[in-house]
Amino acid sequence: MSGGQPPLNITFGVELEWVCVYKQECFEFPDPSTGRAGRAIEAAEEITNRLKAKGIAALDSLEAADLRTATGDPTLLYQYWKVHTDDTVGLTSEEKKEVPAKHRTDAMEISSRKLSLTGDNWQAELQKVLDTLQEIEDGGARNITNKNSALHIHVGDSTATIPLRTAKNVCQIITAFTSIFDSMAIATTADRVQTTPEAPHDAVPTYNVSPGWYHRHTPRIPSDRTGNVFDWLKTIEDFTMPSEFENVYDIPDPRFPANVRPIVTGHNGSYNFENLSKPPKGDRTSPLTGTIEFRQHEGTLDFTAIRHWIVFTTSLVSFCHDADDKTMMELLCHSVDPAYRLADLLPRLCKDASVVSYYLQRGNAGTLTETIRTNDHLLPLCRESARPRRLSKTPQRMRAAIVKRQDAGLYGLNDRANSIAVGSLSALQARLFLRYRANLQNVLNRQAARLQAGPVTDEYDN
Repeated sequence: MSGGQPPLNITFGVELEWVCVYKQECFEFPDPSTGRAGRAIEAAEEITNRLKAKGIAALDSLEAADLRTATGDPTLLYQYWKVHTDDTVGLTSEEKKEVPAKHRTDAMEISSRKLSLTGDNWQAELQKVLDTLQEIEDGGARNITNKNSALHIHVGDSTATIPLRTAKNVCQIITAFTSIFDSMAIATTADRVQTTPEAPHDAVPTYNVSPGWYHRHTPRIPSDRTGNVFDWLKTIEDFTMPSEFENVYDIPDPRFPANVRPIVTGHNGSYNFENLSKPPKGDRTSPLTGTIEFRQHEGTLDFTAIRHWIVFTTSLVSFCHDADDKTMMELLCHSVDPAYRLADLLPRLCKDASVVSYYLQRGNAGTLTETIRTNDHLLPLCRESARPRRLSKTPQRMRAAIVKRQDAGLYGLNDRANSIAVGSLSALQARLFLRYRANLQNVLNRQAARLQAGPVTDEYDN
């Protein structure tokens, strides 16, 4: 876990998911000969046309396919915002009851172009895209973000794959502090507890599966199934190549009979490391993107929420890239400290005070970013969409969800994990080092000798 790596030039991509509900004749393409309304078009084409009119490089799904076919270069698509439908997103059965007759419900996704964190004016570009979605609402459509939609951020490096050391640090932090990240109130499924393998298959969400669930159920690493967070961190530390993330994040679903078990992959989880070793969506003709994907955020079209999540996720990757051994060990020690809270962790990972304040407020109050128009002809649908998320985001519900996950062993904070933390912080650091870093054995031998003599006050206290 050492810093000193070549600096990252962070790039990222944004994926927005929602359902566009609109009257069938809401969007019409002008007749080129008269300039008057012509054929009716779908939401994806309307949005793409409006983005282009604002100077945004955008493609709909047909245009994207044509570009790839014509050039044979899939990387060219990274230069465009892509507007398409997404069959993983949709209205719930209760929401469908509130859709008026003669209305379409298009499950939508916009995937951004590859953006540079420091080299692009990405905030202005994002605002233009969101303004476009607002404009179609002004024309009578409604963009619904519900519990089936999400905000995904891919974080990468402009010239290379995210280094293995950096990826392992990210994976260790999100694994060690899952309960704290749950308290940020940014996920829609924090109250849908992933329980034991014996539970009915619908007791575990298909998406937003927490790191601990994978470790508890991986058949490849029996020691991880004991539910000790330090065993999980050691497993991650032992990875020697990016493909080894699949030992944890690509496993048969234990809730199903052995002969019909589907595979639970990184695309089902809160975090996805597959892009470090696999081409996108298994397309062997595409190069690796080399990114880490953050998948747990609720669906939102709110600029502030999206902006802050981009800043936080990129800050987390930057921290993990720059952190040295001492910093990582000291931080991971706090995973078993019940007094260590969101207010302690966030400022370590992100130096943007507005982002830290935002998430502390969400964690304390449980807020939902979208507003509901009281004069909306789709008001019943909007209220039904917001209701379950508002209920799940109350502080009481969030606390109850975290307790349930703890009781299900998804945080790895069992009695043995807690017993390891007994003693001074430096003593715990030494014991963690013994588990993780064989190449520091000389330092560890000196510390082990001093541990036998009493409390440690060595260089790691300086």
